[in-house]
Amino acid sequence: MRDLLDYAQFGVATSDHGFLLLERGLDQYRISPSFYDVFSGEDQDPEVHAGADFGGLLQLAGVDWSERPVVRPERVLQITTYWRALAPIEQELRFVFYFWDQEGRLVRIQPEELAAHWFPTWLWEPGRVVKLPLPPLPVGDLPHVGVAVLQPGAVPLEIDGRLVPIVPSGGGSLCLWEDDTILELPKP
Repeated sequence: MRDLLDYAQFGVATSDHGFLLLERGLDQYRISPSFYDVFSGEDQDPEVHAGADFGGLLQLAGVDWSERPVVRPERVLQITTYWRALAPIEQELRFVFYFWDQEGRLVRIQPEELAAHWFPTWLWEPGRVVKLPLPPLPVGDLPHVGVAVLQPGAVPLEIDGRLVPIVPSGGGSLCLWEDDTILELPKP
């Protein structure tokens, strides 16, 4: 979609609640403030509350887990995370989710792409809760799901030296992986 706006002859005719209506030949790229309402988590209470501070920049406020009813051999999960900017963020941070099996083997890495393209962290207002839903994922019964925050870099999944360190911020205990840079998401 971004390519249509950046490299084609399309412009934004209207935008609202996460939807864009494009028009060929329109020389306009303004997105209305209501477009970003789809990312608002202000009035929602996450299923599981978390207290993790990512480098003094972001706080993971909570997580929702839901199983999607689909006809597949494995279980399909919808995971939504709720974040709060702790201060103005001048750089574009990225979110990466990790899935491990029972033996602790990494079996899947899933970058979060929706916010990275449409609501980057430099647009986030400090103190406001931002909702980031992952697409439904066929992950079966993987017992461990983690999240990391990446600082800017040339290659999206090149993580050397880019992972933001994590510290507890809610008084609870956290399950941290990879030298306290990946947080295992708490489950209900």
